[in-house]
Amino acid sequence: MRLFAGRLRGAEELGHVIPVIMPPSVSVVVCTRDRPAHLENCLRAAQKLRYPNFEILVVNNRSSETQILEMAGQFHARYVYVPKPGLSIARNAGARASSAEIIAYLDDDSLPEPHWLDHLVQEFRNPNVLAVAGRIEPVSVETEAELFCEEMSPPAEERRRRLSVDRNTADWFAIANFGGIGIGCNMAFRREAWSIWPGFDERLGRGACIGGSEEHFAFFSLIDKGYCVVYCPDAVVQHPYLHSMEGLRERYLKDKAEATAYASLLFFEFPQYRKALIRILIARWKRSPRAWRERRRLPGRIAPKWRVLIALLWGPVVYLKTRTSKT
Repeated sequence: MRLFAGRLRGAEELGHVIPVIMPPSVSVVVCTRDRPAHLENCLRAAQKLRYPNFEILVVNNRSSETQILEMAGQFHARYVYVPKPGLSIARNAGARASSAEIIAYLDDDSLPEPHWLDHLVQEFRNPNVLAVAGRIEPVSVETEAELFCEEMSPPAEERRRRLSVDRNTADWFAIANFGGIGIGCNMAFRREAWSIWPGFDERLGRGACIGGSEEHFAFFSLIDKGYCVVYCPDAVVQHPYLHSMEGLRERYLKDKAEATAYASLLFFEFPQYRKALIRILIARWKRSPRAWRERRRLPGRIAPKWRVLIALLWGPVVYLKTRTSKT
């Protein structure tokens, strides 16, 4: 926190300049691609944030430049254009463009609640905390697909339980890597994280070869280096579920392939954690219950077993493609 010379109401009569504590500066980075209607709603919600010291930074990842630039100006947001596609590429570009003490991330279809930033920033009072993720609540639960998504989500009492994770936390490797902390549409990082961590792995995330798990890999990397990552349930963002069963089915199969692709990355690139990873995979296969933010069982079969099997087997192939593309 910084001090600045300011005047409180009534201080003029006393002739005093009273120092006021300024909270940490925050850049709210919103990465977007070809979803102007969603972006407009997100920026409108972000404008209503009550936190006193923040800016909004729109990162345009290959959308129509004129339209997004004009929208950023309409909401008094800073603007960065990133021609190379990839969510992790865009997030890293947003961090480089910011000089704030804390970098917070929203997806362009996220709707932060007014005190979202206040709760995220409060967790950074602990100097060992380098990242914080917040709670996700649905925009609506009405369609068949939305009801499916809600039934698959952790129970409400689990979503409202604060969690602090470091290397001393039981099952920290599983919690960090497989969704026990949070997801990328509601998270923040201390700027110092980039001095000990290279940023989001650009092989991961939407638009990359492995289309997810970039936030999990970030949390894992920071905890592995000896730092702490927190799940803060009071920092709430609304995010829509998939509306149609067809869209949910395709997303479910993609998630299966991305999960085994990411597990392959961990297996080959972090041999010191292979035993832990194998234990996790065996537990998943047996459908053993987890003690942390347990996802409920599917209320019915969402895709044929043969399609699920193909998706699971395709994941390691996707990971191998990332290795061959580097050579």
